[in-house]
Amino acid sequence: MKKIATIILCVFAFFLYSCTSGGSLKNKALEYLPSRVSQELSEQLGISEKARISEITPLYDCDSLCILQMKISAKTQEGEIQDFAARYIFLKDIFMSAAVGRPVYEDAVIGAPWLNKEEIQKFRKETEKGGDRVYSLYVAAANPIVN
Repeated sequence: MKKIATIILCVFAFFLYSCTSGGSLKNKALEYLPSRVSQELSEQLGISEKARISEITPLYDCDSLCILQMKISAKTQEGEIQDFAARYIFLKDIFMSAAVGRPVYEDAVIGAPWLNKEEIQKFRKETEKGGDRVYSLYVAAANPIVN
């Protein structure tokens, strides 16, 4: 029973420490962003041409979770230009990373409305307040990155 309590306390402490240690995933997220967007456009919309990604704006960034908003412009198979806003979720899977002894990353692209500066500030506050609950929601939505 003491071992279970110790494990629970360690996991809780890890979540508390996560996103307060001053790290950032933004640069790593920007590295993977173009390939994930291309993959999602191909799989979801059948768009095979390279999309134009612009106005990349960090909504939230810490050592275990980075959320970027962006605008995507892509040509459909019919030749029409389609523009839309999306969010890129990039996270470090803290449990898998601990289990395998190296960083394990997951990511996802989701369609989402564009946020202005005031809405971004509100989003950041709500994300910080949500802590591990918000992280858990994004882990469920993300896909493992295979290197």
